[in-house]
Amino acid sequence: MQTDDLWKPQKLEKQLKFMLAYNANVSFSSYDLMTENGKHLSKTVKALPKLSYKKFLKCNYIGNLTGMYNAKTLGKIYAPNLRKCQDWLLWLSAVKKSNKPAIGLKESLAIYRVRKNSISANKFNLLKYNYLVYRRGLGFSVLKSLYCLTLFLAEYFFVKSKQTVTSQKM
Repeated sequence: MQTDDLWKPQKLEKQLKFMLAYNANVSFSSYDLMTENGKHLSKTVKALPKLSYKKFLKCNYIGNLTGMYNAKTLGKIYAPNLRKCQDWLLWLSAVKKSNKPAIGLKESLAIYRVRKNSISANKFNLLKYNYLVYRRGLGFSVLKSLYCLTLFLAEYFFVKSKQTVTSQKM
């Protein structure tokens, strides 16, 4: 989580209760968006109800500020040394280790600050890092990495883009 992103009150309690109720090893939630100046954008990124490892390979569906995993069951998982997308690799590792899908909590439990000039703001600049997730982070061949990158582009523009919806006033 970036230091300027925000958790809503009772995020930890609600998410832990949710994980216990669904016997989840990995969970994540919906989250709201705000500008870098703190103005709420009235937009929410909706969490998928379930996220399999196979689906997760196509696109990063876990907002890092909302992810939670059971360290007792999965052990400590460390973010790899990659300039960008290290959070995606961490959560991919957690879901794979879990041997079951991550469970998404519909309720928005956090607020993500959107920055205009960040590396992650320009998705085309991120293509290099997404390729490195597949190639270096997961050890895929060049061909498989390029194939996965093609799947990523389709998933990002035609599926994931529909997750961000206009939300009620806060």
